[in-house]
Amino acid sequence: FRRSAGAFTRAKTSLMVTEKLSTIVFRVFNYCHIFISAPSDTSTYRGTLLDPRPRDASVVLPLRPEQLGSKTMKSSYSTLAMGMLWVVGSGGFTSSGSTMDVVAYPARENVQLTADRLPLGLPADLNAASIILQAEDRRDLTEALLRLSESPEPRVRGRTALAIGRVGLPAGYLRLIEMARDPVPSVRALAAFGLGLLELDLEPTLSVATRTRIAQRLVTLLNDPENLVVVQALWALGIQKDPLAMSAIAVILEDTSRSPHVLEAALGAWWRLPDASAGIVAPHLASEEGLVRLAAATALQRLADPDAMPALAAALEDPNPLVRIAAMRGIYDAPVGVANRFLATFLNDDD
Repeated sequence: FRRSAGAFTRAKTSLMVTEKLSTIVFRVFNYCHIFISAPSDTSTYRGTLLDPRPRDASVVLPLRPEQLGSKTMKSSYSTLAMGMLWVVGSGGFTSSGSTMDVVAYPARENVQLTADRLPLGLPADLNAASIILQAEDRRDLTEALLRLSESPEPRVRGRTALAIGRVGLPAGYLRLIEMARDPVPSVRALAAFGLGLLELDLEPTLSVATRTRIAQRLVTLLNDPENLVVVQALWALGIQKDPLAMSAIAVILEDTSRSPHVLEAALGAWWRLPDASAGIVAPHLASEEGLVRLAAATALQRLADPDAMPALAAALEDPNPLVRIAAMRGIYDAPVGVANRFLATFLNDDD
């Protein structure tokens, strides 16, 4: 009986230890998979760096700590994750769609940088990965992180620009402005995106001159030869809502020969700007590109301009069902009789 009781106690202890180890391994794997690996399905991140098309809801930033349910990442997980970085650096816990081994390249004729080629994952250099991970975890703009922005490796510089933006402290704007002049397009794109991530409201005393300087650098990037850099600069200008951007974005919207993705991003930024008008948006409902028409319908919906009702009514017959849905959402403020007529048309839709 005594031997049986001892065996039972040992078995119970073994099960408890196994359960705790399993919990730790699961948390480490989950942390590394969510925080380090870049998603291969970019449609999941609509309205973000990976897929800059406008969302109906507020913009969700890619892989921000808030997505995991807390303002900052848990420091206890960082220690465990650092012990597993060698796995990530060697390709473990990542899918074939990971962007960790991306090599940025300079702009060339007829060759455009795409979002899936941006260095969104942690660099293979374990020291750099540790610095970036800890800075983002603690939301601390450390000297070590700033030194990484001068790394000879474009992947490290680009990922550092993203980290400075994720930290969110306005003090990082000077370094991001410098990085927006980087000769490598991927670094410029991530620097522009980082400028949009800065939480300037954290410092109410931030001077108007500083905000203007940020907007001016982003406006300069609208002339970049790489469309992805332009798209990220447009997104950042829309998020920062600086009136200085209105004339520059208006010039882009008036040029229908621009890339559909650039026009889409310009429309997504336009409706966020103060005192933006619907007149420059409505013509894009006639675009041959469905993504541009959808962005235009969404912009008109957000602007809620009564003068845009006829254009939205015409969009109810658009061949793209998503455009028709956005148009219907945009006429909810119409008079009851008009809205009912539009509603009848919508209910008879074949889709």
